Amino acid sequence: MLRAVKCPNTVPWTQARLSLKHSQMETIAITEWNGVVSPLFDAACTWHCVQPDGSMAVFNVKNLSLVDKSELCVTEGIEVMICGAISTHARTLLEERGIRVFPWVCGPVASVIETYRSGEEISFRFAMPGCRGTGCKGRRRRGMHHRAGRIQPGNTTSGGIL
Repeated sequence: MLRAVKCPNTVPWTQARLSLKHSQMETIAITEWNGVVSPLFDAACTWHCVQPDGSMAVFNVKNLSLVDKSELCVTEGIEVMICGAISTHARTLLEERGIRVFPWVCGPVASVIETYRSGEEISFRFAMPGCRGTGCKGRRRRGMHHRAGRIQPGNTTSGGIL
């Protein structure tokens, strides 16, 4: 079984931007890529795990399977996962282990964590493009008959020529 590598806590914004001293808060994890929420949970290489006391651990989960990632959440006591897009399989694995999932989130990791910890709604403020906070259904594809200005099959106004 592959194990996550716990990276040294060298993330400077943890002390500068976050005031996470509330003792009743949950342990949360957020997927990260270049300082923003990773666009896809399944392919995320790095997680930031924030404890109720404000301490943070960074995990390299690049080589872990989805099952291993969900088990890591249990091992580390993660109660909430904040991420971008997520497959149904991955979400089910997390939710079966009692982890609340907040998907379809994008934006700077520090801002998302700070907003979540303050009790504000993150699903509208940090919704991925095309998502409205209640979930993302993917891109809608419509046939030619829905496109304005296109010649439609059976359209006699075009002289019947297609």
